[in-house]
Amino acid sequence: MNEFPNEQTTPTANQRYEAYFQKTGIRLTSLADEPSNFVANIAKKILSIYDKKEIVKYGHLLGEYRDIRTILPERIQFHIGEFVAYQNAAAHYELLVGELDTASIRLKSLTELGEANKLTQSLVHEISLARIESFQKNLEEQQIVTKQVKGSPKVEYTSTTEAPKLKHSELQFVYTTSIENTDFREAEGLVKKYGTFLIPDLEAILADSMYRYEHFKNTDLPAENRSFPLHTLFLLAALEAKDSLPKVLDFLRMGEEFTQFWFGTDVDYLLFAPLYSLANHQLSTLKDFAEEEDIYTWNKVLVSDVVSQVAHHQPKRRKEVIEWYKEVFTRFIKNAQNEKLVDTVFITSAAKAVTKLRAIVLLPLIEVLYKRQWIDPNIYGDLKKHKTDIQKPISASTLEPLPSNLQEFYTEEYRNRKAEPELGLEEMVKNHPLLDSPEAQAFMEMYTNEGEEFDLEKEEALLKRIKHLPPTSQEEE
Repeated sequence: MNEFPNEQTTPTANQRYEAYFQKTGIRLTSLADEPSNFVANIAKKILSIYDKKEIVKYGHLLGEYRDIRTILPERIQFHIGEFVAYQNAAAHYELLVGELDTASIRLKSLTELGEANKLTQSLVHEISLARIESFQKNLEEQQIVTKQVKGSPKVEYTSTTEAPKLKHSELQFVYTTSIENTDFREAEGLVKKYGTFLIPDLEAILADSMYRYEHFKNTDLPAENRSFPLHTLFLLAALEAKDSLPKVLDFLRMGEEFTQFWFGTDVDYLLFAPLYSLANHQLSTLKDFAEEEDIYTWNKVLVSDVVSQVAHHQPKRRKEVIEWYKEVFTRFIKNAQNEKLVDTVFITSAAKAVTKLRAIVLLPLIEVLYKRQWIDPNIYGDLKKHKTDIQKPISASTLEPLPSNLQEFYTEEYRNRKAEPELGLEEMVKNHPLLDSPEAQAFMEMYTNEGEEFDLEKEEALLKRIKHLPPTSQEEE
């Protein structure tokens, strides 16, 4: 028995050259004569040109198919030095004429050979910049078909500066205490003491966020004084105040500016649990809201997430939920020209929810949505991915946990009950559809290659181009 495990050894240059020969048929050596001046002169000429129109005039110097064997047909092997010079020149040419994938493959082969030099590293950066610039251009072009509704206030009311008069003065704490600093036992005490008699006051407080919105917006309102709408929703949910849903949906009809003032960009994260508690048995009301014009994108996404989770928490209602999505998608398709209704961010999110439901029966509608370019493949993948994912078993991590009492609304302990995804974080990031693009991969490579020295000007140019890269959106299963 061998007491010593086999040690991994780094392949020698000759082994790498032999492997390259087996792969490409190009024989390389470091033992032959010095690199020929013929190849060196061609490389020097190509590498000295930085204008696309100009370099095209000299493309013939690289031979047919840009293969070194076509300019030295009498040779059966090539010195590694001249091969590296040729490959760098060919990659430089391909970069300028826009053949980014071809240039990348060529440079990758140099890396595999262990022969990357400073010029190669410079070209890596240039290709990365070009890819990311192309990626940004593609995103901008996609924005032409992306339709996102910001929403404007749709509730008629008279603006005021006067606070509502509450029958239960103990509720005043919601105006002065942040969610984090709330003694949930005090809130629980009020619920136990007054029960549903609190509901009219809570509805008045929620309406106050609308009626005094202009006043609050023009006041430097501290964070602890900006939590009262969320307090109200937590308390209404704990009281199971289902009849308050119309008032809550009016709150969600107030548009982007209003929603972001109270919740920033966390509307779905913060409001999912209370809305589910209030609305999970009122899907027809939620469908009317989803089909309503001029509603802020993320408020509709919130509603879709609530509906999809009904099927996960209450499997017997799966058919009802699938029918909900069928009717909503159909409504959008039939009103394709209605810019106040069709919201591709909402549609993309809803299509992903349907895929997580494994609602195969809705695939024909999803295909129509893809054909209309209403589903963003950069976020959730292409139609092929949807077709593959929709046939997988439902992951346990798809189920979003819910609070079991008022305390958990405040402490968020219920979030700890969410099942771990089947893929680890590293694997999810690696498999995220956004990273399928070579542009995003170039960005990742530039910041994961250890030991590389960045040219400051190129790094600054890179940062300018990548600052608008979109974040990964939702957790992949």
